Amino acid sequence: MVIIEEANMLLQFENLTIKILKISHGIFHKPFQRHRHGKNFYELHYIAGGGGTLVTDDGEYPLEKDIIFMTGPLVYHEQLTDTANPTEEYCIQMEIIPSKKSEAHPAASLLTETLFWIGKDMHNIRSYFELISEECMRKRIGYIQTTMSLVSLILTALVRNYSGDVEQAVFEKSSPDFKRLNIVEGSFFNDYDTLTLDELSQRLNLSNRQTQRFLAQNYSKSFSELKAEARLNIARKLVREGASLHDAAVAVGYSDARGIKNKL
Repeated sequence: MVIIEEANMLLQFENLTIKILKISHGIFHKPFQRHRHGKNFYELHYIAGGGGTLVTDDGEYPLEKDIIFMTGPLVYHEQLTDTANPTEEYCIQMEIIPSKKSEAHPAASLLTETLFWIGKDMHNIRSYFELISEECMRKRIGYIQTTMSLVSLILTALVRNYSGDVEQAVFEKSSPDFKRLNIVEGSFFNDYDTLTLDELSQRLNLSNRQTQRFLAQNYSKSFSELKAEARLNIARKLVREGASLHDAAVAVGYSDARGIKNKL
């Protein structure tokens, strides 16, 4: 259920401008396939109930009540739900626009530089989400301003969780060249079946050799390996949605299931 969407909500968090794209709440019966976000895009998840698993390139993390996790730009992640006890979560999707000024702002810096974090909430984030849900349902005068204030409280609680002694905390600092990495991600995600090395090189404004070097430096994989991985990700999604191995294999360009049988 979408609580609020496209509300033109812009708020200041220290020296940051934050655009709230969507706030939602729901129970999920299907997995979210492996993906990552573009430049300046962050997604905050609070697990309100149920169970599941978060899968990243660094490992798998159990999801249970009061777990929060943040996924920022370029962090691969996949979210699996427990079919017997589906995940209930609140989620905020936001664009965080950094300031061009160089003054030190501890909370803002911690928020933007922490591209991935998961741990137990120790600062009562649930109560803020419940108040947001009530405000947006009743739509009393001033509810947008109240919601913005509550989001600010959630972000403050989040960075306090970052800096405290929190279970299963994982930090990942920002990396350079967001623009090209975002192009690579979008290309393999949307054009996995037709993408060529020449075409990707043109999008990146690099030579084929430079492109292969860029992929090796940032993914430790070649173009062909990344393309095969993208095809397998789509096949994996189709199988989870009920397709047979044969149908999933054919859908992503294999002649039969032998191409993916031992890889899913």
